[in-house]
Amino acid sequence: SNLRQIATEVGVTTATLSELGFSKQALAAQIVEMYGERLQQVNRTSVAHSVNHVDAIVEMSFASARLTHTDMVIRAGSRLLVERDQIGDDLMVPFAGWEARVTRILEDGQDRGDIAADVEPCGAARTIIGFFYGAQTMSLGLVDANKFPRLLGQFWDLILPTLRPQSAQPSGVRR
Repeated sequence: SNLRQIATEVGVTTATLSELGFSKQALAAQIVEMYGERLQQVNRTSVAHSVNHVDAIVEMSFASARLTHTDMVIRAGSRLLVERDQIGDDLMVPFAGWEARVTRILEDGQDRGDIAADVEPCGAARTIIGFFYGAQTMSLGLVDANKFPRLLGQFWDLILPTLRPQSAQPSGVRR
């Protein structure tokens, strides 16, 4: 990304960025930080409003996916993370924290019986977060904003039977 592309993504002019004294690296770091904060808020809200731990993780993913195509900061942050190696190593990497958070949710879910006992929480969290970021990156180039939620729905259709205990009745995936 160049400064013009970053400015376009966040809805300002390059002159505004220059007047504020932002370098490309400083601006990128700020956008990625804002990106992480916005998605953390979505994740907290999703967990607070979910009935069980499986539904919390599914809702977090769909709420975050919706923002990928509606929120300029989320779009810009997603693109900048793809180009992290070219921008600089000082960019925050939000997925490390989210992997730990999803691992904790899965562990708590196992304790409450929401998650199958044979699921390895850390590996499952890494798979979920890895898929999400890969699909999000793929979706940035798609014209049809509905493709990311459809990809996510297909992913959950495959994964939910593994996460849920045998005794649980599937509640279905909201798309």
